Amino acid sequence: MNQNINTTIQKAARKKTFYVIYLLAFLMAFHIALLIFVESTFVESTLERLSINDIGKFVGIIYSAAALVTLIIFLNISKILTKLGNFKLAFIFFSVEILALFGLVFIESPIFLILVFIIHLIVMRLIFFNIDLFLEGNSCDESTGTTRGMFLTSSNIAFVMAPFIAGFILTNGDFWKLFFISGFIMIPALLLLYFQFRDHKDPIYDQVSLINTLREIWQRKNLYKIMVSAFLLRFFYSWMVIYTPIYLHKEIGLPLYDIIGIIIPIALLPFILFQFVLGKIADEKLGEKEILTAGFIIAGFTTMLLSFVTSTDVIVWALLLFATRVGASFIEIMTETYFYKKIDATDTHLMGCFRTLVPLAYLVGPLVATGFLMFFDYQYLFVTLGFIMLFGLKYSLSLVDTK
Repeated sequence: MNQNINTTIQKAARKKTFYVIYLLAFLMAFHIALLIFVESTFVESTLERLSINDIGKFVGIIYSAAALVTLIIFLNISKILTKLGNFKLAFIFFSVEILALFGLVFIESPIFLILVFIIHLIVMRLIFFNIDLFLEGNSCDESTGTTRGMFLTSSNIAFVMAPFIAGFILTNGDFWKLFFISGFIMIPALLLLYFQFRDHKDPIYDQVSLINTLREIWQRKNLYKIMVSAFLLRFFYSWMVIYTPIYLHKEIGLPLYDIIGIIIPIALLPFILFQFVLGKIADEKLGEKEILTAGFIIAGFTTMLLSFVTSTDVIVWALLLFATRVGASFIEIMTETYFYKKIDATDTHLMGCFRTLVPLAYLVGPLVATGFLMFFDYQYLFVTLGFIMLFGLKYSLSLVDTK
C-alpha cells in the first residue's frame, strides 16, 4: 500500500514538473516571439544610424557572429554542465537575458546596442537547451512524441499570440517597447525556474570529445539522417526569420504592422494545429518517416512559390506562408520526436550537438544568403530555399522508423 502511495506521489510530482516545463516553454517562446520577426528590421535601423552601406549584408554577419559564439558554447556544454549543473547554468542564462533585454531599452549608442543584441541572440538560444534538459530528464521513450508535441505546442501558441500583440505595439518603430515587455516576461520565468528546479539533481553527464561525438553520430546512420533533416529545417528558419520580414516590407511594400500582426500569426498556426496530433500519431501508429517525408515535400514546393508572387494582398501572403509552415511543422515534430527517442538525459554530448544545429544554421544560413544576394535578387532566395528543403527527401526516405 505504501508503495502505491509513493508511486502516486511520484506521478503527481512528475506531472507538476511537466506543467512547469510547459509553462516555462510558453514564457520563453513568448518573450522570443515578441522580438524575433522584427529583430532584423531593428538591426537594420541601428546600422543605418552608423551610416553603413550594404546594410543587408551586415545584418547577416551580425547573426552569424552570434551563432558562432553560441556554437562554441554548445560544443563545450557537457563540461560546463558538469561544473555548474543545469539549474545554475539556466539561472545564469535567464539573468543575463533579462539584463540584455533591458539594456536594449536604455542603451543609446548604436555600437553598444549591436553588442548587447548579439549577447541576447546567444543567450536566447542557450536557454531552450536548459529547458530541453529538464524535459528529457523527466521523459520516457514510449511517450516522447506526445511529450514533445505538448512542449512544442505550448511554445508555438506563444509564437502565434506574440507577433499579433507585437504588431499593435510596434506602431512607430518603437522597438524598445518590445524589448521592455520581453524582459519583463523573463522575470516570472526566472522565479518559476528558481522555485521548481533549485533542488534539481543532475545526472552524470557524458564527457565525450567532439571528434568522438561526430564519429558516434556518423556510425549511427539514422541519428545522422535525422540530424541532417533537423539542420535543413533550421537553415529554412534562418532565412525565413531574417529575410522574409525585410523582403515583404522593403521589396513587396507591405506595412510592418501587417507583416507582424497579421501575416506571421496566421503563418504560424500549423505549429499549433498539427504538432501535438502528429506526435501522438508517431507514437501510436505511423512512426516518423512518412510524416517527415511529407513535411519536406510540402515545405519545398510551397517555399518555391514565394519567389513568383508579387501580390500586395496580405491574405495571399499569409496563406502562402501558412503553407510553408505546414511542412515545417511536420519536419519539426518528427525530428524532435525521433532524436529524443534515440537518446536519454545523460547524452548531453548528443543533445548539445543536436542543439548546435540552430546556431550552426544561423551561422551558415546568413553567410550563404549574403553571398547569394551579391549576385541575385531577394526574391530568388525562396526558390533556392525550396530546392534545399527538397534535398531533405534523400534522408527522410531512407530513415528507419523507431516503431
